Amino acid sequence: MPIAGLAALIAAAILFARMLPGTEPGAEAAPAAGAHEPFSSVTQEAPPAPGGGGGARLYDRAPSDLAASHAPWMEALEIAREADLLFAEAQKAKGATDHAAFQAKGRAAKETYDRAFTMTALWEEQLLESYGDRDRQVRVIVRERNRWIDRVRVLHKTTGR
Repeated sequence: MPIAGLAALIAAAILFARMLPGTEPGAEAAPAAGAHEPFSSVTQEAPPAPGGGGGARLYDRAPSDLAASHAPWMEALEIAREADLLFAEAQKAKGATDHAAFQAKGRAAKETYDRAFTMTALWEEQLLESYGDRDRQVRVIVRERNRWIDRVRVLHKTTGR
């Protein structure tokens, strides 16, 4: 009896749903005339062309003799060459497991790199402010100073502070 009542209820619901307007089987609802289409007022754009360069464009805004004309930079390069020699000696001592020589040469190299790095820090900031970080010569100077600080980091990790 409950099953027959449930079946009758379902049949009545189906008949009622068929009597509603626009719900005929197989009939699909057509969009109303003048329906709003989002972004219809925006014109279609083509995708941007591939760059091919893969990075920022470099330029030459600084004078051509920027580094060579700055005496403290030339002095810092000489100091860094001295530090490079000390660094190489420290690495050689490390390879030979001469810990005392490695510590001494490493500490001397750190101090020498620090001297070169410190004497050019303000100048680098001024160059970046004046010519930007996309100037070719400025990039060479920044790259060299970064090499010095990377060597100091290596030595900090292995010789202590």
